[in-house]
Amino acid sequence: MWAQSKRGNVHVYRLQPSYRWRLVFIYIFALIVLCFLLLGYNLNRKSITDAILIYVSILSLFGWFSWFTYQVLFGFRLEIDEYGGQLCGFGSLIGFSWHSVHAVDYVYQPLHYYQMMLFVTPHRVRHGFRWLHSFFIFKFFDSVILLDTVRKYQPFLTRGLGDTPPSHDELSLHLRYFLRTPLGQDLIAYAPHLFGDVLSKYLPDDDFDFSGAPTKD
Repeated sequence: MWAQSKRGNVHVYRLQPSYRWRLVFIYIFALIVLCFLLLGYNLNRKSITDAILIYVSILSLFGWFSWFTYQVLFGFRLEIDEYGGQLCGFGSLIGFSWHSVHAVDYVYQPLHYYQMMLFVTPHRVRHGFRWLHSFFIFKFFDSVILLDTVRKYQPFLTRGLGDTPPSHDELSLHLRYFLRTPLGQDLIAYAPHLFGDVLSKYLPDDDFDFSGAPTKD
């Protein structure tokens, strides 16, 4: 779900390029459709007053969508370093330090999937355009930060039709995968105290090798 880049000692995580490119294509398609709509309306308009109202309404909506696209591509990010981190986007911000992070665990959601959450007590919270999150895959909460989403594997032809949540074994496999991602490795390096409970809960054999985790500079 997250793609990593670096800015000095800060590790910056943004949404995966595949999701961002998909939004870019949607934006370009919407721009093309908008041009044709305005051209068609301009050829058949009845009055200047109606035209102004239509133009203002459509351009305002597209302006909002442009801002939303920009936020997803460049503004939404999770930044972490050896001291803590912050989640930013849509004018909202949740800042935390590692000693105030409680746990990592999976939380079941009503639509038959789990979300891996980072539970924090933030030292800084700024509420921005929270209503925009209903249009976005991420939801902002003051005390939890979404790290990844786990859905039950389904064959391609039946994907999305199942009503069974991921099993304990599937969560175990996902945890093994997550701990080897750049974000998982950063969490191991900066906040190893998070993983005692989650490892015993999902990896009872305790055979995960922490030796490959990066160390603090």
